[in-house]
Formats: sequence, structure tokens, C-alpha cells
Amino acid sequence: MRRNIKHPDGSSTTTRHVRIELSGKVCTSAERVRDTLLHEACHAAVWVVHGVNDGHGRLWREFVRKANAAFPLLPPVTVRHTYAIDTRFTYRCTGCFATINRHSKSLNLEKKVCGRCHSRFELIVNTKRGGVHPRHVVSSKVDHGEDSTTRPRPPFADFVKEHYKHVRQQTPNHKETMAQLGSMFRSMKIGVNNDNVN
Repeated sequence: MRRNIKHPDGSSTTTRHVRIELSGKVCTSAERVRDTLLHEACHAAVWVVHGVNDGHGRLWREFVRKANAAFPLLPPVTVRHTYAIDTRFTYRCTGCFATINRHSKSLNLEKKVCGRCHSRFELIVNTKRGGVHPRHVVSSKVDHGEDSTTRPRPPFADFVKEHYKHVRQQTPNHKETMAQLGSMFRSMKIGVNNDNVN
């Protein structure tokens, strides 16, 4: 960010500010944070010193050379990382076993087919411990009957759907809205349980 400051004598000073934001989906260890931060610090240095957004151009590469010389024991700074990104969902082709990784359930299993072999995909939910749970398999023949893996919608999801808009207008952000909804839902459940006891 560039900020121009006007002084009483009519002169002005330009200052440049930088904010580095790291992705929690990429920076999952101290080493990844360190290496990514050094890469981003080189971008920040180009902006602060030269006032340009150079991408991975000549000025950025010059700061990378300086960083690599200053920290010879660290892995060299590179243009792209080679980290395996941990994703919550993996879609695997039932024909050729090609995989697509996603952070959300963004692939429509009823419509999308593999580009290589035109087979259907199955959804695999990855666990934090590295295990996998096959959740939903759609065979090559589409069955429009009721899916046995479909679960009823949780009561809290219905509660959020009904009350979110109203509560969100009274809270500053999504996190606090969800905390408020959780508190309201717990009180409602406690009230229902107390009514059942009497």
C-alpha cells in the first residue's frame, strides 16, 4: 500500500506499507511458514525499496539471491513451492483412478465424468491423520433412486438456515454469528430437555 503524507510546508512524503498473508492450507508446518515467508518477504522488499510489483522478475530474483546468500543453510527460495497440499476431499475416477483434490465438495458427482476415460468419480473424505473414508460412489450407471449414503440434515443446520440472516445483522462477522447461533441452539436444546423431564 502506498501512502502520501502532506506536510505543513507543502512538501509530501510517500511511504510504502506491506502486509503479508499466508495460507493456512499451504503453511501447515513451521518449515513451510519460514520458507513461504522468506519468498513473500522478497516480494515485499521489491515493493518497499523500488515501489513496483515485479512478480518474479529481475528485481525479485535479486532479492532472492541476497536471501539465499544470507541464509545458506535454508532451502533456496524458488518461484513455486513443491508442497503436497492437504485437502479435505479427493475425487477419484472409478475407471482410471485419476484424482482431483479439493478443499470443498465442489464437484457434482451426478454430472461430472473423468476427462480421460469418461467414468464417474467417487468422493473420498481425507482425515487429519492421513486416512481416507470413501463417502459416496456413483457408478457408471446413474441411479436416480434414493441414495443409501444420504443422511438426514442435522437439526443445527436447519436452525442456522432459519436464524442466520437475522443474527448476522446484529453481529460484526461470520465467526461471531456462528458462536451466537451455537449458544442460542444449546439454550433451546436445554429448554426442550428440561420440558421433557417435567
